[in-house]
Amino acid sequence: MKEKILLFSCDPGGSNTIIPLVQPLIQCGYEVKLYGKDSALLKYQQNGLIGIDISSICKTINPISIKKLLKQEKPNLIITGTSSNDFTEKFMWRVGKKLSIPSFAILDQWTNYGIRFSSYPVSQIDMYERNPNRDCLPTKICVMDNYAKNKLLNLDFNKKDIIVTGHPFFSLTRNKRSEMTNDQIQAFRKERDVRDTDFLITYVSEPLTETYSSCNKIGYTELTIFEEIIKALLKISLYTRRKIVLIIKIHPREYMDKYKTYIRKINTGNIDIRIDKNSHPWELVLSSQLVCGMSSILLIESVILRVPILSIQIGLRGKNSFILSEQKLTRTILSQHSLMKVFKSAIIDTVFPKSRFPFIDDSVSRIISQIKEQLYGSSCN
Repeated sequence: MKEKILLFSCDPGGSNTIIPLVQPLIQCGYEVKLYGKDSALLKYQQNGLIGIDISSICKTINPISIKKLLKQEKPNLIITGTSSNDFTEKFMWRVGKKLSIPSFAILDQWTNYGIRFSSYPVSQIDMYERNPNRDCLPTKICVMDNYAKNKLLNLDFNKKDIIVTGHPFFSLTRNKRSEMTNDQIQAFRKERDVRDTDFLITYVSEPLTETYSSCNKIGYTELTIFEEIIKALLKISLYTRRKIVLIIKIHPREYMDKYKTYIRKINTGNIDIRIDKNSHPWELVLSSQLVCGMSSILLIESVILRVPILSIQIGLRGKNSFILSEQKLTRTILSQHSLMKVFKSAIIDTVFPKSRFPFIDDSVSRIISQIKEQLYGSSCN
């Protein structure tokens, strides 16, 4: 009988860690049940996969319904992402432990390390910091690199529970660069009425205002950064006849309407602002001359795709949590003056900012090796 592995994710970051595992696990002979919720289901579809909507089975998601599901499926192992505010994964780890089903959680970002394994959602991070706990732990935590491992160790996580595997999505991202041709890029731009002479900027928004009860601790929101970008582009547009197309890549958990008021204020034919929620992120990135954002994982994917990026965090309070900035692999823009200089350099002088990001390239095989060790007691091939 085949061992059964249940995969689950809820948000886009978590689904990115799960998607690359599906086919390799099937090829290894495992029975794979792919479950998802909310925006993860769309991510599955974008990558040619069909997931089971857990909400159609568990009408109310709580420990009781998850226990019923796990008893019905009888998986030998559970593998999940680590959502910000949804508790489905945490219920799976807890209930799995009671049913003697081991679980792996795969970290997808270098932020909010401890709270992901606590009884608090990220929206209640202030409460967590007053009373930090680790009430929701999987059997093993797979992390992107030693940097993330040390962050968890500094929070007194157990060393034997943390495995450095790398991020499964990064190798897929790199491969997309060679798969997408110039003709496909030109077709993508043409479908969106972006001419060859136009300068296409993608702004990677994040649901900061939807996620956190207050952004005072961060010092900015996705809207204040957007305002800074518009302010700079309006000034740059006075010095070039080149049309600037700014596409806002909306996060699946964001409300599109919040940008419409800002867009209506722009009254110049030289800047064309649009909102995008449905394009595949890689196609949009590869069709862009510049990708701007705050600390989204898509900025890292853009670097892997060799597209110039800007991490803009004007108003930042406290420590910069963007991993490329922490490791001095890119420069974060912290002032309107700096943003103007970089935009002028890229749009007018065609001199672009440089970033780099070395990553673990065999993440999937590392995770599968750990699965075998968990199930069979050794990392046999």
